[in-house]
Amino acid sequence: MIVLKDGIGVLIFLIINTSLLVGLVYWLVRRERLLHSFAPRINPSRVPEHLRPFIPLAAKFGIGDDGIRYDVASAAPVEEKRQLREVFDFRSEDIDQWIDSFGDEPMSDEAAAFMYMLLATDELTAFGDPIFSYQASPVDHDS
Repeated sequence: MIVLKDGIGVLIFLIINTSLLVGLVYWLVRRERLLHSFAPRINPSRVPEHLRPFIPLAAKFGIGDDGIRYDVASAAPVEEKRQLREVFDFRSEDIDQWIDSFGDEPMSDEAAAFMYMLLATDELTAFGDPIFSYQASPVDHDS
């Protein structure tokens, strides 16, 4: 770095770094707003009663855009990923039955959000998220 008289070099350094910081904060705020704009709106009365406890997860992870859905899911806190895993393990058949109940008719936005939530679990599994890694049971080769 070139040192200029009377601390001008330090001043220029601070101005540049402050500008970079302001730009980063601006980008983060815009990204957060963009992610929220993709979040589905879910009317609880249009969701089967036994699936309503999972509406918050569907509202967060039930995003139709593949890239944004993966970004949100991969950045989620571990506890939310565990909850998502439990829904997948214990309620995916119920969700599939609800989606199938639409037959040839278009599914509701609420059903689509639940379908996309399940896709988030598939994506986290495919990309090796530790919460979604399935461990094969050990095999006893001596018997």
